[in-house]
Amino acid sequence: MGKLKNRVESHKLYHIAGCSAHERCPVNLVRLNAHNSKEHEMAKASVCYDLLKSGCYFITEACRNDNGDVIDAVDLDSCEEWEIVHTHGLEKAVSNGRTVVKV
Repeated sequence: MGKLKNRVESHKLYHIAGCSAHERCPVNLVRLNAHNSKEHEMAKASVCYDLLKSGCYFITEACRNDNGDVIDAVDLDSCEEWEIVHTHGLEKAVSNGRTVVKV
């Protein structure tokens, strides 16, 4: 029961970008953003595949309730945030404590 409670609590920290803070992101669904490159989106799908394969629950394109940052992928079990970046966004992602995947 502890793992489920952790997932629920982690999920409450995020909402769908562009919606109210009460709209929760769908779980284990890779949401694509056409403003990103194909390589970016494929890297995000790869991260999500690995999370799913290891039994984790995830959300994508999630907006943080506290600061409005949109996160590429979040592991709901560990609350680890994944950011897919080119070099220009690396510094911000690292300083926010996110796991960075360079494309």
